[in-house]
Amino acid sequence: EEEEAAAAEAEAEEEEGGRGARDKAQERRHAQQAELAEAEVICAQLITAGGDMLARLPPLSGILIDEVAQSAESVALVALVGRGCSRAVLAGDHCQLPCTVQSQEAMARGLGVSVYERLGGPGGGAPNTPIG
Repeated sequence: EEEEAAAAEAEAEEEEGGRGARDKAQERRHAQQAELAEAEVICAQLITAGGDMLARLPPLSGILIDEVAQSAESVALVALVGRGCSRAVLAGDHCQLPCTVQSQEAMARGLGVSVYERLGGPGGGAPNTPIG
């Protein structure tokens, strides 16, 4: 009986410690959210801009995408559409590295197109080029 009581007590202490860690993590997330909500400018990678951390914030009024010739269209759309941007600034140099997609299946399905390519390449294309 003593062994069972000791095991139950150890389990309860472990569970309590887990709750403490979860509480601390939740406090940290709330603090991060509060800090981001106050920010005028947020710098993030494209996929992060459309991710969970920023999803709890109001829509972004604008987004600047650098290296647009390297940015996969599908990833840029996560940030642009997922964050409800009303304005976008696209910057990049078509002479730099091309869009990189490691999955052959993704390439075969057309996901290797950069934002720059979609918009028409050098000299620009029609600004309202349909996507998809």
